[in-house]
Amino acid sequence: MSTHFKQDDIESHKSGPPCACGENNDKISGTLRRSFESVLDESSNVYKLFYSFTKKLSKFFSITRAVLVVQSRRDACLKVVAVRAKKSVREGLTLTLPRKDSLLYRVFEEGIIYVENYPGGFDGNFIEKKLLLEKDVNSLVVVPITFGQTGRGLLCFTSPILYAFGMFEEGHLEGVIEEFGLALEGRLQTLNI
Repeated sequence: MSTHFKQDDIESHKSGPPCACGENNDKISGTLRRSFESVLDESSNVYKLFYSFTKKLSKFFSITRAVLVVQSRRDACLKVVAVRAKKSVREGLTLTLPRKDSLLYRVFEEGIIYVENYPGGFDGNFIEKKLLLEKDVNSLVVVPITFGQTGRGLLCFTSPILYAFGMFEEGHLEGVIEEFGLALEGRLQTLNI
């Protein structure tokens, strides 16, 4: 079962009737944003920022794999630059993702969060499946990173827990992801891709 958000769905959700839980949602979002402030300010480069950010996220979510994808300024292709698994970190990568049958390019171009539970029917290409899916993955989220209105990349997370990324779906991490995008933008020049 997967959840795909379309722009029309998001607009109607934003303009829908007020929810009694809205105030609580704002409090949760504010608490999360404050919790991440020091991580976003103290990290000196892209890799440390990504590692610290995903380590902090792991306190809230059971994340088994995190992948940072950025758009190259040279050729506009999406490139994997860092991967964090449970017991390892890979940085300094520049794996160019193929466009054919790519879920990641679609999410990047649409700018909409993609969440999938039971990702056995994952809609991506072979490289994306190898990159994101392990045998115990039950939940997956792909989050566009923007700077202003410009797409800069993607954050991808997997979890063994079903419905692990509900807070992403509900928009609780929107502010945190925006702040990550801002912090990332200031450090991307060091990658030279």
